[in-house]
Amino acid sequence: MSTLKKTIVEHVCSSDLPDRFRGNIEPGTPVTVIVLAEDDRMSDEAPRYLR
Repeated sequence: MSTLKKTIVEHVCSSDLPDRFRGNIEPGTPVTVIVLAEDDRMSDEAPRYLR
């Protein structure tokens, strides 16, 4: 079982982002950054046969 971890950072200046993430957004534009990270490690809650 994988879990999904989500981090949201609001009101970031787009010029703080690397070019490859900013795309065609003008530098200086306020943006919200959402990061989703998958954790494929088995948790202790998973049944023993799945760990």
